[in-house]
Amino acid sequence: AQDIASKLDIFPNAVYRAAQTLIELELVEKMDTYPLEFQAKPANEAIENYLVLSKNSFLKNFSHVDKRGQNLSNHSQKLSISFIKTRSELLEMTNSDMKTVQKTIDHIVSGLELPAEIMLSYKKAYDRGVQLRFLVQNLNELNRDMLASWQKMGLIVRYFPLLEARIIIFDSKILYLTSYNPQNKEEAIGIRFANAPIAQQVSDLFEKKWEVSEPII
Repeated sequence: AQDIASKLDIFPNAVYRAAQTLIELELVEKMDTYPLEFQAKPANEAIENYLVLSKNSFLKNFSHVDKRGQNLSNHSQKLSISFIKTRSELLEMTNSDMKTVQKTIDHIVSGLELPAEIMLSYKKAYDRGVQLRFLVQNLNELNRDMLASWQKMGLIVRYFPLLEARIIIFDSKILYLTSYNPQNKEEAIGIRFANAPIAQQVSDLFEKKWEVSEPII
């Protein structure tokens, strides 16, 4: 703690407080040494621990349970949570959901090129009468032609500055929230919620961003 405090030009007590939070999140462990030392856990283990803790915390705060432990939510509001660790996993899961969507798919996406099989799934959804709206975070000469081809397919595309997130909403019932790192497009740590009330809240946020977004010309 003394070494860290010296390098960061802060008091050792601040290091102890910050380390304690990281220990509780299972990202850092306290070593059995004197003086006291801290060690970061391996990245994969730390991410796994953090996602489990996040899921448990979410369930604790949002589950509707009575004193006898019975779930009070109706069937349509039962909560299903899935964690996403890579972009390929994200594409696989969303591709599966696209096969059952009936009315709308709303996206906040990077604007990077999508695999051909995903674009085929979008085309099939459009042919079934599904409305597809894309709010892209990057607009430049490199992707302008691609976005124009999306519009020719029937997708509605608009531009909004960088939000550093990927958001996909299916029928205002299923919600994907994933990270977006412009420096590493393969990163997609995130979560899938199959819960209408949660999806509707984010859908309302999407509508507000959509209203102030710019058309792709």
